[in-house]
Amino acid sequence: MPFVRELFEKARARLILVPEDTTILDVARLLHAGTDIVVLRDSSGSLAGVLTKTDIVELLVLSERLEGSATAASVMKQDVLECRMGDDIHGLWLQMHASGIKNVPIVDEGRQPIGILNARDALENLLEDTEKEETLLRHYVMGLGYR
Repeated sequence: MPFVRELFEKARARLILVPEDTTILDVARLLHAGTDIVVLRDSSGSLAGVLTKTDIVELLVLSERLEGSATAASVMKQDVLECRMGDDIHGLWLQMHASGIKNVPIVDEGRQPIGILNARDALENLLEDTEKEETLLRHYVMGLGYR
């Protein structure tokens, strides 16, 4: 069974972490090609919320004012699906799929953000795991390696 810890190196490299009082404009500047989500932390360093490219575009489409001094905390999503290193990827993927979420913050035991799990990475890992199981089953059925 695959776990989140197996994808941690990719996830850690993807993490963009900023204080929740960062301006929306500064967060928007961080959302560039390859970056879909910015994680916001509170004053203790714990996960406070997230902002995605979709959130920023939605704010623009709804014609809400994005003043230069407006903070990300005023518009961030606070009800965030999060995971830990020991979480089962399959169960997490089911939650991500059901919620339509592409990126999930990985937090440590103190809820400090340490990475971003991407749906593509999770699916690749699940596919690799399935292929390994299929190969083992094929070898078992054919009697290979069991002589």
